[in-house]
Amino acid sequence: MEQVNALLHELDTLVPSIAGSYTTKGDFAYACAEVDLWETIETTVRTKASRARQLRNALLPIQQLPTELLVRVLRIALSPFHEQPEYYSTLNEISEVFHRFRRIIHGTPAFWSIIHSLNRTHIVDEALKRSTPHALDKLTPHIGRCRKVEVEHTIGLEHIQKFLALPAPRLEQLVLRNTMPDRGFNTVEIFVEQATRLKEVKIRGVPCRWEAAGFRGLEALRISGIPDLRLDGLGHIARLATLWLGQVQVPILSPRSINIAMAHRTTTLSASSSDGRGRLFLALDHYLYSDTAARVVEEVNRVIADHLVTSESSLQLDNNIVPFLNDQSFLNELLRLPSVTRLDIGIPTSDYELLPRWTAEECWTFPLFPSLKLLRLFNQSEEWILHIIHALFLSPALGIKNHAVNVEVYFRTEEERKHFPSDIADTIKKVIGEGNGLSFMLAPSK
Repeated sequence: MEQVNALLHELDTLVPSIAGSYTTKGDFAYACAEVDLWETIETTVRTKASRARQLRNALLPIQQLPTELLVRVLRIALSPFHEQPEYYSTLNEISEVFHRFRRIIHGTPAFWSIIHSLNRTHIVDEALKRSTPHALDKLTPHIGRCRKVEVEHTIGLEHIQKFLALPAPRLEQLVLRNTMPDRGFNTVEIFVEQATRLKEVKIRGVPCRWEAAGFRGLEALRISGIPDLRLDGLGHIARLATLWLGQVQVPILSPRSINIAMAHRTTTLSASSSDGRGRLFLALDHYLYSDTAARVVEEVNRVIADHLVTSESSLQLDNNIVPFLNDQSFLNELLRLPSVTRLDIGIPTSDYELLPRWTAEECWTFPLFPSLKLLRLFNQSEEWILHIIHALFLSPALGIKNHAVNVEVYFRTEEERKHFPSDIADTIKKVIGEGNGLSFMLAPSK
């Protein structure tokens, strides 16, 4: 530090001397010359300091990261601001930390692919220029490049209707919000077969043509604030992973019966109205485990209670689900289903060899289905058949032997049916009792 002070003292001496040698035209000219000298020194020092900082920063550990990895780190740091209008001010602050950060941010289109409706025009223009050819994540007039779009009623109904008619080949997420519901939307088709990647839609207060092709192939649909929603219009969405209905007035669908099928990866609820005009088919894609099965059936019961009026249902459980009957909460939810008149164990088109083998020692209890009329067992091993029959017909609590139940055992081939051991068949007849029917049949072909 003493050396720095000595250098400054020397400059204090040299600068006036040099300025005096530059001019002899009076005090003002001398003062101007001295200012010019100090500004030159200041500029030179700042330049050298900047270079020194660059050399120092280049040695920091984060600067040793490859560009691809550094881009990922910066995008993670920016992720909390993706939904905020302040995204670009934050991006600018980060770009000023290091020269390398600035070069990378300005040269990476992905950082400029988020546009908020509240962004100023010059920010939108800059983002559009720098984001090319990257897919955009927010609403812009360049819908063909958008991956996520959020539309609000504030931009005007006419503009929204025109916007929803444009091709959107990259669109994956769509959000429509309207706090002042306008029935003019019900004549609009959402991106008529021009948004083939659309997977997730959130709609609030925007009545739509739910049967439109734009809603097909969705994985998630969230609807709220819609008066007179025709739920049966959603029947064509056959692989819906998530359906959320909130603050929605739905005409009640009165089906003849409903079917609930539970497999390890998908639970489906299907129903058709008595007049054949209305239908509902919802598929919840998931991996079922003992701790989640009850919650899935709870969701199915909620949809039934809110939107369906029926006194009967049929239930299908594949072999992976049966052991979950050990869980009391799962049993309780099954008991809340409309009266189960048909129970299927196994998948008609599956091979039991491909399903996990559970040991015969495992014990589980079937729910009390007092209205059960038909039990169907598909493609089961001999051990499984006996295990299921014993669990159902030898349980005093179920009381199945007190009313007529038809039991149908299905086989994959005629050869298997013919060679089914007669002693096991006799055992089954003895267990189910004379008042119940027993048939051995071929399973439907794949």
